[in-house]
Amino acid sequence: MSPSVAASSSRGFDTKSPSVSVDEKKKRRMISNRESARRSRIRRQKRIVDLANEKALVAKRLVEGYKEYSAISKSHLTLQSENEILMSEKMRMVQYLKNMHLFLKYISENCVETKETTINRADLVCI
Repeated sequence: MSPSVAASSSRGFDTKSPSVSVDEKKKRRMISNRESARRSRIRRQKRIVDLANEKALVAKRLVEGYKEYSAISKSHLTLQSENEILMSEKMRMVQYLKNMHLFLKYISENCVETKETTINRADLVCI
């Protein structure tokens, strides 16, 4: 044995020892990287599932919103139609009241009322 090998052997250094620890470190790092990649895949899969669930929830809300919009729109059209009918009825009633007012004005200006009958002033003969 050479003196340097004998000296290193006597000091507790093994020539294979450093390469074994390097291989051991590589093996541990490889295992750690695999675990990290596995956790990353699990997180990504969970994120995908969460996004799919959120998409389904948003789609459900969208359908509900559309149904609500349709119901409100239908109600609006019904109320709008009823409003047009009522506005037309109002105009008819306003015109009727105007005509009644004119008629009552004509009656009050041209007729004399007695207990028994109403007499047109134009038909009265002054004596």
